[in-house]
Amino acid sequence: MILSDQNCPLCKSSRNTTIYSSSNHPFFAGVKKEPYSEILFFPLTVKQCLECSFVFSQTSPDASIQIDKFYKSAVSMTSAPIDKSEHTSKIADRFILFLKNNFPLKPGIKVLEIGCREGFIMSQLRREFGIDITGIDISGTETITDELGPLKKIKDYFPSSKITGKFDLIYSKAVLEHVPDLNSFLSGISQRLRPGGIFVCQVPNTEKSLLQGNIGIFIFEHVNFFTPHSLSFACQKNNLTPTKILTDNASLTVVCHLGQDKKNASSELQLYNSSQFTNSLLKFKNIISSEKELSFFGASPDLFNHLYTVIGNHQTNYSIYDNDGFKSGQYFGLNTSPIKKPDTIKGEIVVMPITYSEEITAQIKNLNPQAEIIRLWN
Repeated sequence: MILSDQNCPLCKSSRNTTIYSSSNHPFFAGVKKEPYSEILFFPLTVKQCLECSFVFSQTSPDASIQIDKFYKSAVSMTSAPIDKSEHTSKIADRFILFLKNNFPLKPGIKVLEIGCREGFIMSQLRREFGIDITGIDISGTETITDELGPLKKIKDYFPSSKITGKFDLIYSKAVLEHVPDLNSFLSGISQRLRPGGIFVCQVPNTEKSLLQGNIGIFIFEHVNFFTPHSLSFACQKNNLTPTKILTDNASLTVVCHLGQDKKNASSELQLYNSSQFTNSLLKFKNIISSEKELSFFGASPDLFNHLYTVIGNHQTNYSIYDNDGFKSGQYFGLNTSPIKKPDTIKGEIVVMPITYSEEITAQIKNLNPQAEIIRLWN
């Protein structure tokens, strides 16, 4: 166990342990229309608090500069934009349905979306319910203008002095994992909610990855790694009481009411084993060092982090398959072969994304019963 002196961003304890560390961790900037010219590498350390068990990362100033540039760009996300692919559209539609089912959306209420990007979800909600909705996002993405006119968007990080008034509903999707100062962010939300107001938050569910040692979750943009308990604990510490938490392999969604339930605002110690990360990386090294002609399913951070941690800044020519039509024909890292549609699958396939490994395995078997499937994850 390696102890470190950085304070936990949640409970502020200085007692923590390092579960993953690399002096050269690859920077994933998504898929592109041509191969990367090179892979950027920066130091990365991932730690776990020994008081509240929260998992967080620490990186270099150089990486922080790169992250800030990435956030402020017009392409500030590593996955496909919501309106560009069937996969991300379905995720957005499920989130919108969740909002509908858990909050009385109607004309007259005030709503704030944190991390709105171009405003896809805002536009859908305004069009259907006629609500007064504002978004805040730092990216340079051009905001949607629909038949109701331009959306209200504040270009800034949250919390921001540019936001005035209070809201009946504040929601964020895939934002909290990016926030270095969690307590300031969540406290800012509680200060902007009206009495009786609701906060809805969705983040990646990293519990399975932490247990199995998946370094694929460690992208530089993510500084917090949530489990159901740690997300609940973070909210409760900042005057937000969770009333509902939904989990699946990919995400955690929490509904919070303003006010603290002190009876349940306790932490729970669940320690993760650093050897799991070492072992899974070693297993991957053994797979790609074999003489087999490999292909990969999943143009994801899971593959990117494993592949370039092992091979460094070198070109490859693997066949990489992905279900997301947006990625088809684009390039992944330094790989010189464009991403392919899954209906062309052949040969030996390494299944990468841990969150969808069961579904992907079943899909490959259906598309090509003769394909040899290599599972990195249980």
